[in-house]
Amino acid sequence: MPNKRLSLTVDPSPIIDILLMPYATNALSAAIIELDLFSKLFNAPSTFYEIRQMTDLQERPLRILLNAFLIFNLLKKEEDRYHLTMLSETFLVKGNPFYLGESVLGLLKNPITYENFIASVQTGKPTIYDTNDIFEVHKGDDDKALMFTKAMHIKSLMTGSSIVKQFDFSNCNQIVDIGGGSGGISLSIAEYFPKIHAAVFDLPQICNIADKYILESGLADRVTTIPGDMFQDDFSEKFPGNTDIVLFSRILHDWPKGRCDLLLNKAWDVLPSKGIVIVIEALLCENQPQRITPYLENLSMLLWTQGEQFSEKEIENLLSNAGFIDVRIFPILANYNIITACKP
Repeated sequence: MPNKRLSLTVDPSPIIDILLMPYATNALSAAIIELDLFSKLFNAPSTFYEIRQMTDLQERPLRILLNAFLIFNLLKKEEDRYHLTMLSETFLVKGNPFYLGESVLGLLKNPITYENFIASVQTGKPTIYDTNDIFEVHKGDDDKALMFTKAMHIKSLMTGSSIVKQFDFSNCNQIVDIGGGSGGISLSIAEYFPKIHAAVFDLPQICNIADKYILESGLADRVTTIPGDMFQDDFSEKFPGNTDIVLFSRILHDWPKGRCDLLLNKAWDVLPSKGIVIVIEALLCENQPQRITPYLENLSMLLWTQGEQFSEKEIENLLSNAGFIDVRIFPILANYNIITACKP
């Protein structure tokens, strides 16, 4: 039975903070998309009244927004001027390589409602696209496929910039990036390691999008695309014969365990002895409660996919069951992990 005593000894702040999160999300989205506030301040740190002029906002809403962004470490105030922090300068300024604007647009175009969240909880099915599998939808809807791929591109670049500092690819010949989307990770690896070749394996319409990113990068001589279906196609027929690394970045969490087993078994079959499988996921860590990102990602899985995030033990078991050994786990940026394992 609930404790009915009126004397309150437990601070409800953690619960209240969770309930208020949507206000922070909307405030930040408005500042990025509608006001372009951070790009404007990047060019010219400004006073309160100068920001009023550039945004055409009234005093009260502007003051509320700026005070919130100061607390969120997105702005800092020096004397009477507001400046960007390193955090906002890196991720919230239009034109910067890690600008998150496309990710924000993707969220705004696919809003989460209480009704579709409850539907996903009660049925176990994704509801972002009206209970349809998002990847099946992308096969027939180029606009949705493009929006999703653009939203994921910056995440891929961020992951790529981290992975090259954690794993030495210099002795590797050929990477195949399964479900590689825009090719952001492959491009990052190829740029950092000038001898390596990489191929993005994804649906044909996604490969068309990746081809444009690859062409713009100037790395088309070493980064290519392979159109196909990761569940239907024989990897040994599709992949280059010298493939010695198979990469799954934020792929396995989209699928039930049986499909993850299938993908890892197919990776095992195509790799040579001493070949490497690399998995990138936001692992659940019960002993690190401050790492809330994996749990928030896990909640998003309810509405978007058929899968969920893994614990360290679960990902180790998946890899071991497929025959891989020497499983190693390293932290990277944004509370993600890189997991590597070897084929004996």
